[in-house]
Amino acid sequence: MYHAYSTGNPIVDENASLQISGNIIPQVWYKTITRDSGKPYLTAIVILSDIVYWYKPVEIRDESTGQVVAMRKRFKADLLQRNYQQLAEEFEISKKEATNAVVFLEKLGVIRRVFRTVNLNGIVINNVLYIELMVERLKELTFQHEQGTPVTAQVDRDLPDEVKPDEGIPVPCQSDRVCTEKEGPVSFKKDRVPSEKETVSEKGSTSTRISCSIFSLWALSSVMWERHSRSLTACSCEIAPSTAA
Repeated sequence: MYHAYSTGNPIVDENASLQISGNIIPQVWYKTITRDSGKPYLTAIVILSDIVYWYKPVEIRDESTGQVVAMRKRFKADLLQRNYQQLAEEFEISKKEATNAVVFLEKLGVIRRVFRTVNLNGIVINNVLYIELMVERLKELTFQHEQGTPVTAQVDRDLPDEVKPDEGIPVPCQSDRVCTEKEGPVSFKKDRVPSEKETVSEKGSTSTRISCSIFSLWALSSVMWERHSRSLTACSCEIAPSTAA
């Protein structure tokens, strides 16, 4: 491909011809959007970059002059409507991870969650999530750190960054069921190990039960055989007179 200008490096020139678009992650976010350990919260950073993209305006240009004549938003409502499942599917993460990251960003003060009741074609849907971008806080996280001004974190460190089952907060469950109870660790009962004497005694009682069963079976067989012999003898006596006659 022909280039009007060249950098002198064929790889750079070829890469310049690619029209790559998508989310942008400022390098400074890896220092301003962090966990308690100080490491970057990568899931929250990726989701924030997607939210920022949706809040960027779209330019409308005049066909004849090419000049920008208007700007419009990318979404229909006054706020961006997203849900946790959409974020989970888009970034190949779990719904719980998406929820934790959004809650973290709200604690950080860069977004605000708004839950609304929506009427869609006569169907009322409750708790529809909308996300509002707090631009002033976004500026602090993006530019003040580069200028040497320390960024004041607004995250409540007394609250967990992640939703934990033992905190009594509903957690996502399989089959999309609603969890309202705490999910605690499974309790195990300690079984007492029988001693050697108890084991021998138990084996002895088992042997005794087997012997009694064998004896009972033998006695029952003897009684049945005796009754059968008597019935055969009675039949022989009845047949003998008739034969003689």
